[in-house]
Amino acid sequence: MASVLPRKNKAGEITSCQVKRRDGGSRSGDWQIERFDDENSAKVFKKAVDEAGQNWRPGRVKGKGFIDEAEADELRYRKQWLG
Repeated sequence: MASVLPRKNKAGEITSCQVKRRDGGSRSGDWQIERFDDENSAKVFKKAVDEAGQNWRPGRVKGKGFIDEAEADELRYRKQWLG
């Protein structure tokens, strides 16, 4: 099962959250981590991972979670043409 882990700075303030899971949910699977700026987004992503059997779902973009197809096209365009 995926977990939401708050990440703290040296002052003890929560600065981000991680969703951490093992690939495919198995004990021997590689650890997979996704970082979010807020706990709410991390919880939504964790729920989606749990529903997908501990796998990333289609439409996932590292560092952004899930995006719609139009936004994905825009990111592909920028990467290809704008570097």
